[in-house]
Amino acid sequence: GMLNVENTSSLTPIVDDDVLTTIAGIQQLRSLVIATRLDVSGIGLVQLRHMRSLECRALERGAGEAVTDSVLKVLCGLTQLRKLRITDCDQLTDAGLTYLQYLPRITSLELYGSNFTDEGVRQISKVKGLKHLRLIDWERLTDKGMYYISKMHSLRSLHLRHSRKISDVGVERLLHLKSLRDVHLAECGLLSKGRARLSKKGVRVKVS
Repeated sequence: GMLNVENTSSLTPIVDDDVLTTIAGIQQLRSLVIATRLDVSGIGLVQLRHMRSLECRALERGAGEAVTDSVLKVLCGLTQLRKLRITDCDQLTDAGLTYLQYLPRITSLELYGSNFTDEGVRQISKVKGLKHLRLIDWERLTDKGMYYISKMHSLRSLHLRHSRKISDVGVERLLHLKSLRDVHLAECGLLSKGRARLSKKGVRVKVS
């Protein structure tokens, strides 16, 4: 089943240790979306380890803001996760992304944050079997980061938004990805030469 916990009133609800303990007790829960303030301790986070059937996890808005490197470390203990989405993750650092490599089944990753750099992409490139990658507001991403992305040989789709420091050179590095089928470049500049070469290869390229 799927559980969506979000703000539906003028008062901001809080997901605390007690709420997380209750959620962890739901049997066969496969998808969990928390889109409100997250205020949990280490004790509450430990409850996540009991959610053995959880495959999809999304922490949005207030919940994403609460994600630190230590929180991500606990999340990556959920080795059955296939999809992970975290928005507004301004407390998360490049170093914290190293824990993602301990998710052996993950195929889809979405991260929204302006603090990440090329080093963060280097950490993500260690994730084996990643097929879908969305990096939103990665304003510090450069062609060096695109080089690391070009090493993700299982990648099928890539979505970048607000990465204006990348150039045609960086985009052309994606030509090394034999499985790549879809690329979406949103507010990343014109990049006409790189787009043309990808399209010629048969990659569907969308620009917005």
